[in-house]
Amino acid sequence: MTHFLKRKPLLFAALAVAAIIVAAVLVFRPAPAGAQSFETYVFTANAWGPEQDAAVAAAGGNVTFSHRKSGIGIASSASPDFLSLAMASGAFKTGAQDMMVGWQPPTREGGMIEAAVTPGDETFVNLMWNIQAVEAAGAWAAGYTGNGVRVAVIDGGIYDTHIDLAGRVDTAASKSFVPGQPFNNDTGTFWHATHVAGIIAAKDNGIGTIGIAPEATIIGVKVLHAGSGSFGAVISGILYASTPISEGGAGADIINMSLGAAFNRGAEIPEPVCWSLP
Repeated sequence: MTHFLKRKPLLFAALAVAAIIVAAVLVFRPAPAGAQSFETYVFTANAWGPEQDAAVAAAGGNVTFSHRKSGIGIASSASPDFLSLAMASGAFKTGAQDMMVGWQPPTREGGMIEAAVTPGDETFVNLMWNIQAVEAAGAWAAGYTGNGVRVAVIDGGIYDTHIDLAGRVDTAASKSFVPGQPFNNDTGTFWHATHVAGIIAAKDNGIGTIGIAPEATIIGVKVLHAGSGSFGAVISGILYASTPISEGGAGADIINMSLGAAFNRGAEIPEPVCWSLP
């Protein structure tokens, strides 16, 4: 039998998993007060440093996120001339206004047929086809539980005190890139990020469900709110999650992004936005 779980650095998640390791120097700065009413922009340069910071400031903007080695930066400004002034500085290769995108469709909640619930150590374990499909029980028996593995869930808000997640979420490293929203907040009663985090690492506590890697550590990286978010937030979340803790990042071994978007045929997405996505 092939085991799909490794202590480090491989972890199998039931949803799409992207492993991204980036050794880089990261700088995170809080957005200015009222930034949600400002326009947001994505810039690229050969590398991000003081020259780029100065160019943004001189054009009337504020750098909200930058990543030195990738040369990617996110800035906000209320000035209608900000982009043209910033590009005229010669400090950037490309620059464009950010875009808000609906990355996740609206969810529909449905009830569970009570007769289908089979008792077991975890209340719903016998309904979890993913556990059976990857023969997770055999991996657990061999000691592959995800212990020591850090998984960043780049998504919406995570309910970190949920009974199946409490103690599994690294709240110190978790971060939100949605202005005015903490990493552990979202809308409605179904939080997609919480669902994903549970699939990955719900605890073995005899209640509810169990994750594929029940001893893994989850890092909540909020880039969406109510299913929508900007390219800039997603880019920032990826770079933050994949940067080592020693360099100011989250130190994730694995990144999980269960999101996608549909665009009309012929829709124009600014080149800097496309280029910046890993």
